[in-house]
Amino acid sequence: MASSKDGCSLSYKKKVKRDTENRNQDTTQNKSFYIKG
Repeated sequence: MASSKDGCSLSYKKKVKRDTENRNQDTTQNKSFYIKG
């Protein structure tokens, strides 16, 4: 169970990082979306 939890944590961190990068890219195009997000 611990290993499964760690796996979810890693994938979650990757998702957060990817979402953050996407949001940073969107900032130049749509600042209102960045604020809402």
